[in-house]
Amino acid sequence: MICRQLYPHKRSLVTSLQGKPAVLLGINSDGDAAIARDTLKGEQLQFRSWWDGGTVRGGEIARTWNVDALPVTYILDDSGVIRYRFDPRVDGHDATSYILDERGAVRHKWDLRAEQIRAAVDALVGRMESARR
Repeated sequence: MICRQLYPHKRSLVTSLQGKPAVLLGINSDGDAAIARDTLKGEQLQFRSWWDGGTVRGGEIARTWNVDALPVTYILDDSGVIRYRFDPRVDGHDATSYILDERGAVRHKWDLRAEQIRAAVDALVGRMESARR
């Protein structure tokens, strides 16, 4: 599954967010709740996650958030406002594993996506921490 290619990045993100005004939450669309639970445990994903009925568009959470393809990442601020949305189709082709980054270097698209997510989270957390001072 494509989503699983982001697991190492999610583990790293959770670690880096410790003690900061941010959390990582997940929504899982695996075939059944037991598979979702076992996956979280087996992959050592230490963040709160909900199971959404085993379908991309059929689950209540996916319908509410207009999710029509996976993985999709939303980054919300501390008021619950969506500040960033990262959809899976960065280049219009789900089957494409490698893309060119802004420097023209060939990159695995999910590594590049994880870096973009990390940069967005770091920027938002930085703004929130500055505002609290």
